[in-house]
Amino acid sequence: MTETLLAMSIGVPLIAAFTTPFIGRVSRSAQYTCAIGFMLVTLISSIVLMSETINLGKISAVGLLYADAASTFVITVISLLGLAAVIYSTRYMEKDGNQNLYYFLSFLFIANMIGLSLTYNIVLLYVFLETATVSSAILVLYGRTIKALNATFVYLVLSIFGAVLVLIGIFLYYSLFQSVDLRVISASVTNPTNPNLVLSTAVLIFLGFGIKTGMVPFGLIWLPKAHAEAPSPISCLLSGVLVQVSAFAMAKIIYFPIFGAFEVLKWTVATFGVLSMIIGSAFAFLERDIKRMLAYSTISEIGFIVLMIGVGTALSISAYLGHILNHALAKGLLFLCAGSIIYQTGLRDMNSLGGLAKRMPLTTVAFLIGAFTLIGIPPLLGFYTGRMLEEASSELASFIPTFGTITTIITFLFYAKAIYKIFIRRIPEQLKEAKEAPAVLQIPVLLLALLIVVFGLFPNIVMGAVKVIAG
Repeated sequence: MTETLLAMSIGVPLIAAFTTPFIGRVSRSAQYTCAIGFMLVTLISSIVLMSETINLGKISAVGLLYADAASTFVITVISLLGLAAVIYSTRYMEKDGNQNLYYFLSFLFIANMIGLSLTYNIVLLYVFLETATVSSAILVLYGRTIKALNATFVYLVLSIFGAVLVLIGIFLYYSLFQSVDLRVISASVTNPTNPNLVLSTAVLIFLGFGIKTGMVPFGLIWLPKAHAEAPSPISCLLSGVLVQVSAFAMAKIIYFPIFGAFEVLKWTVATFGVLSMIIGSAFAFLERDIKRMLAYSTISEIGFIVLMIGVGTALSISAYLGHILNHALAKGLLFLCAGSIIYQTGLRDMNSLGGLAKRMPLTTVAFLIGAFTLIGIPPLLGFYTGRMLEEASSELASFIPTFGTITTIITFLFYAKAIYKIFIRRIPEQLKEAKEAPAVLQIPVLLLALLIVVFGLFPNIVMGAVKVIAG
């Protein structure tokens, strides 16, 4: 059964990619229904597969795809964000003239993200990642502005540079170990014949994937442009899925086989993580565009994930996986809330907004939940993942949690500023007729907000799972 579920988890979104465009030619409403149905099936199969691997310890393989506890946890997060984005898109993108291509690219992106999470073959992993990069770059263009075109160009240029670094690393891996299977490489790396070359290869791959994850300094160049200019459901996928799954791939390639042999690599990775945390949050505080602020915040949150990869302990893996879920839910939620605000007001500049708490109460509450969980306010999920991040970071050095505290303070400040400017202060004259977003846009927003609250009220659901995975 697990093999069937494994095949379904990637097969269903691939089928959706090639069938929904044709369905759209016949009936737009049928296209929407089928798109949501495909994502529901993908999510259900991912949840059942995750349950089989975590609770029953079953590990399955189909060809070069391999379902273990960590990978099934990640694909469940991908499927959940994919479902939210697809539901949201049915209304947000309904006036777009090229929806058939939009759904093809969206499902292709989701399928490749799932495939990337399920393989230990570094060549196939590379193919999945680059296919997802191309599809997501085209989706950024759906912003249909000169800024979107520029964002896509910058994104592609940096992605190509990162891809070249990763490709060189793959060739070097093969020349060193005569294999592209990370499990084989892991068994061979404990006593490398050329440790300096192995370390250099790991650094190349780390930097290549670092560009994809959006860590400092690379993320400052492309990530705010791409995430801000893409349509909001795509921003949800870029921030909640792409950068995090890229970090997961980074962890699989450099942590899985290499970290036990090189202490210096841990500190290199951790340093980039800390810099991303602080610099990303500082730029978010200075930003006035709501989507760019959220994009800079993503750089900061990815810094925590990169730091956990650098720590490289069982506890840090638990914290890393917990934060992947918390950030995916929260940032997906916040980008969808931002999309609802833009959809209803046509504005992104927070200095032009105000007083929306009375006009858009559900969006306001959802935005507060997303912001509060990233700040780490109880009883939301982020409170528990934040404590785990703090405890895990101290395993590397006792002073590391200080950087997390500084980042949290800055995060509180820029979200407090955003909440005041968007929802609390006096409403501008041109927004007095603003009203709550349509019901279809509210459904995925409320779904993600509800999950954050439920996982916070019952933290053992997530905390127990990530500890089992790490163990």
